[in-house]
Amino acid sequence: MKNYDVIIIGAGASGLMAGCSLVKNSRKQLNIAIVDANKKAGRKLLATGNGRCNLTNDNILPEHFHGDVNQIAELLATYSPDYIKSYFYELGLLTFSDSEGRVYPYSRQAQSVLTVLMNTLITHNVEFIYEFAVNDICYKNKSYTISSEAGVQLSSAFCVLAAGGLASPKLSSGKNGNSILEKLSHTFTKLSPALLPFICKDKFIKNLQGVRSLAKVDLFSGSKLIATEPGEIQFASNSLSGVCMFNLSSHYAELKSKENCYVMIDFIPEIEFSELINILSDFISNNPSEDSEFLLDGLLNNKLGREILRECKIPLNIKYREIGKKQIFSIAKLIKSCRLNVSGVKTFDDAQVTHGGVPLKEINLKTMESKKAAKLYMCGEILNINGVCGGYNLHFAWSTGMRCGESIAEYYNGKSK
Repeated sequence: MKNYDVIIIGAGASGLMAGCSLVKNSRKQLNIAIVDANKKAGRKLLATGNGRCNLTNDNILPEHFHGDVNQIAELLATYSPDYIKSYFYELGLLTFSDSEGRVYPYSRQAQSVLTVLMNTLITHNVEFIYEFAVNDICYKNKSYTISSEAGVQLSSAFCVLAAGGLASPKLSSGKNGNSILEKLSHTFTKLSPALLPFICKDKFIKNLQGVRSLAKVDLFSGSKLIATEPGEIQFASNSLSGVCMFNLSSHYAELKSKENCYVMIDFIPEIEFSELINILSDFISNNPSEDSEFLLDGLLNNKLGREILRECKIPLNIKYREIGKKQIFSIAKLIKSCRLNVSGVKTFDDAQVTHGGVPLKEINLKTMESKKAAKLYMCGEILNINGVCGGYNLHFAWSTGMRCGESIAEYYNGKSK
């Protein structure tokens, strides 16, 4: 059995950062291994931000997260966006922010983020052990024995659990550390997929495959408004996606009852209902001889506009002048308040993150050490925190990974005095 000072389980964002933080802060050469069930590191990281890696956001606040958000203010304040950007700059990565505060590598390639992390770890002789699917951890005689499904065993004084969640199993190992944590007396909240499409079987969207439209979307449970998100909706024949829908899916995951849930879509939120009535009336009076199918082409995606006319039972071959005031009203009403029932969300296969995880009350957030198992540290998605789209989840992964590494390094630095 090979022995290490520290074993990090998971070669994703938080695990790689924990390793980098550890080697950067330690005053002595430590024997460190990072194990992962995949054949290489950072597979999920490479897919983030459509391959560009939205690695943080300039507007990091607890309100952009779900889960145990009342406990993370200090962590987010300590590891601010500027701190994260400066840290990556020291690793050799230049970043830039877009108009919405999303931070990307200047190269526009996620590979650049993975490369600077890997270069740091390899330079400091961190060992990578791939295709090592952990199925057991045992703590005995002040040492962890970590066993793989293949029967290989490793031991270490410290263990960092950065195994991720259940989301995107094709890009990760498809497993997380919950079964392991149960053996170490930890609990975890209900796990649900988050940041993923809603399932919608409404006939209105059957013909809207591929259509994109800016909108404001309200999520309702019965008569109760749950949350509102602006952004671009992407239609499929049986689902609604886009950043606004992804963010609403985290609110949906928190609902105790998911019966009678629906979204109300405003396709032109900048224009009031009465003003829209006037605009449509002007279009009609100014062009009375045009075919009705073109009425909404100057307002909406033409495919969406025609579907709205069909829903309002307006023939597409009549002239503008044949459209009456009641029909104008129904068109405007559907544009401003299109109700679509949702029957659920898609699966973990389609999710970007996991909603739920280890409650933060079981973690010492000053160090990220478990309160239930000595020298066991946790970081990233395995914890009960998940953020909205826009770099927030990676920011939490970097922050908790950094704190893990710093805390373990502090232990060894003090021991070496």
